[in-house]
Amino acid sequence: MDKVIRRTHLAQRHAMRRRAKKAVVKQAEAIVNTRRQVIDSTRELLNQRKQAVQQSQDLWKKGPLAPNLTAVGSYGIVNQPFRLDNREIAVRSDIVKERCEWAGGVRLLSLALGDRVVIQEGPMKGKIDTIMEISPETGCVRLSNLKYRSRVPDFIEKLYRNETAFNPEMDSNPAIPISAVRLVCPVVMPGSNVPRDVVAEKIVARNIRRDDVTGVTEWDRVIPGLNVIVPWPEKERPNHETNDCDTSREDVFAETFVPTLLRPPMPGQLIDELRGKYSPFRTRHEEWYIAKKNAAEAERKAALAEGPNKTKTADSMLSPAEEASRARKDERRARGQPELSEDMLAKIGEIMAKNQLAMREAAGVEKVESPLASKA
Repeated sequence: MDKVIRRTHLAQRHAMRRRAKKAVVKQAEAIVNTRRQVIDSTRELLNQRKQAVQQSQDLWKKGPLAPNLTAVGSYGIVNQPFRLDNREIAVRSDIVKERCEWAGGVRLLSLALGDRVVIQEGPMKGKIDTIMEISPETGCVRLSNLKYRSRVPDFIEKLYRNETAFNPEMDSNPAIPISAVRLVCPVVMPGSNVPRDVVAEKIVARNIRRDDVTGVTEWDRVIPGLNVIVPWPEKERPNHETNDCDTSREDVFAETFVPTLLRPPMPGQLIDELRGKYSPFRTRHEEWYIAKKNAAEAERKAALAEGPNKTKTADSMLSPAEEASRARKDERRARGQPELSEDMLAKIGEIMAKNQLAMREAAGVEKVESPLASKA
């Protein structure tokens, strides 16, 4: 089973490595695509700005004789989808944090659907509108009545060009940063009981509370300095209509099937398909498969314990020279280690003494007897 577990572990690591490589490639492609869209959108915006400046100059110089560019079908139309929808574009966290700073931050964003806001940047500066969509990931909002005239891509226009009711131009709600809007809320001024609309330059979150049952975090949004709690917009309760084809709650929670332990809940072939019987990522196996693998592992370990080249397959593949060499090794192993007799030891000592005396004479060293040897 160790080989099976190791194989599964290696398959998981290889899959993670492939997934990481694909993610890196996909991220690089997204960066290149985003950069291309930003360049095209900026180029289109600069061209439209030049057209607007030229039209203003013509109106100043020519007066009523100036050409009416608004009659041109393509004048002022947004052709780049990036200018309308940038939710799929990854925005740096510091930019998102800067956009949402005045509204309580990214984590406690104190804006909701239905809030009235005033636009403080761009050609629509000073216009009050209602929030219809919030994108905390990019720090952008969409307003209900703020729309741009856009045109569908060329390939869609070619597909539906022959349709009689097809119009390639449409009104779209662009995404604008949260930093370009401010909240408009009613505040009762001191000295009068009449609420007036004011523009809140900054909002902070106070009285933060969390419901342990639902896990929902709620808080109050307060205007700092005035300590005025800005009420949240009222949420409309959805009105769900009941039809004859709807399933009642009693039928949904009724126990119509009680599984038993005497038989599997579904056919074995379906269980194998759901579990991935032959998948390299499988980690759960049947008992008979585990017993089979353990028996094979025990047999392999027993064969290795006897020594090398002890299996029947190895014996049948030996050449005559290898068989003779094995026989000689077995014979030497059976004889054991050789033992030296007394005569052999005396002969070895005599040779060692003779060699030692010859080495002293060659070096010019005389033999000095120890006092212990003279006393003996």
